[in-house]
Amino acid sequence: MVKKRSIGVALAVVFALLALTIRTDVAHGAIGIETERTDCSISFDLAVDAQKPQPGEEQKPGGEQKPGESGDPTTGDGGEQELTGFVELEKLLIEVELYKVADVNVSGKYIEPKTGDTSLYGALKSELAGVSSETKAAQWLEMAETAMKQVEEGKLSPVKTATLNSGNGNEITNLSTGLYLVAAKEVQSPEYIYRFTPYLVSLPGNDYQQEGDSDAWIYQVRVSLKPSQENRYGDLEITKTLNSYNATLGGATFIFQVDAKKDDIVFSDVVSIVFDQPGTRTVKLAERIPAGATVTVKEVYSGASYEVVSDPEKTTTIVANDPDHPGAAASVDFTNDYDERLNGGTSVVNHFIYTEPEGGDAGTDSGSGAQTPEGVWDYEQLKDSTQETGRAVEHEENAE
Repeated sequence: MVKKRSIGVALAVVFALLALTIRTDVAHGAIGIETERTDCSISFDLAVDAQKPQPGEEQKPGGEQKPGESGDPTTGDGGEQELTGFVELEKLLIEVELYKVADVNVSGKYIEPKTGDTSLYGALKSELAGVSSETKAAQWLEMAETAMKQVEEGKLSPVKTATLNSGNGNEITNLSTGLYLVAAKEVQSPEYIYRFTPYLVSLPGNDYQQEGDSDAWIYQVRVSLKPSQENRYGDLEITKTLNSYNATLGGATFIFQVDAKKDDIVFSDVVSIVFDQPGTRTVKLAERIPAGATVTVKEVYSGASYEVVSDPEKTTTIVANDPDHPGAAASVDFTNDYDERLNGGTSVVNHFIYTEPEGGDAGTDSGSGAQTPEGVWDYEQLKDSTQETGRAVEHEENAE
């Protein structure tokens, strides 16, 4: 008997985040920046329903934009598009860290911080010196990533932190003027992992970019965190108990069809368990099925001389693996007895494995037009799924 497995893989939903910055060579408006202010603030939205600039669109910094032009210093200019966020984020505690990158002078140029750690400014000094109205969103993102790498390697301490959705307000207050790196930490829900792209935000901002009728500097800025979402995965344990066994017939083989579905994700697999004496055996599909998926396991072959005495089809829901709470794997169990017939039987399971080429799926590279390498299919031919490479197995036999 040959069985073939196909697996649907969830694609993480990713929202590109444009760097949120303002910068001017000459202060726009009647007065320059009040550089000594320490009452600035940044408040955070979770982008449940926000506007997103198109990737690669020009981000026009505040004071270098002419009055009457559309744009928002915290989201970029133009390209308005509805962005559907993840409502459950409003119920999760999200830790946000703020790192000072640079001070700002009266005309809006970024300068070395007068106090505190200056390593972030040092890492970005040449890039900040070249900032202009031609600076693209992708360049701001690259600067933010460089700053984040410096934070991680240097184990820098944030100047301020906040925990969103904690009841204390989604805001960081009492900030001085300047350029900041915003880093929100990864969070998990029962079914998903959310990660946030680090970005840069400048204090103050320009009011005319938000309202369109004023060029006043604003010292209380509102920005949006835009997350990426990935599925969490969990284990499925299939336990088979064989109450009685006829040794003269040789091994007793049992085949199970595993089907799971979550939204547009489909998982299908076939596993087998072989007995050479009565007892209990368990096979585990480790971290292969998305958390929250509904799984149906059906015993489709019960050996030539054995009958299933439990329900032959069972349904369960996958629970995400949690190192702090082990043993919560979804499980189903089946029981069989010898039915007094003298028919032998066996099985073979072909487990197919696809290895993607480096850099993603095979095809034509959109940039160069060159053909990218194709992936490789390989397989293991097994009599028993508990022999499968990488398959986690628990085996307990109770001799008669």
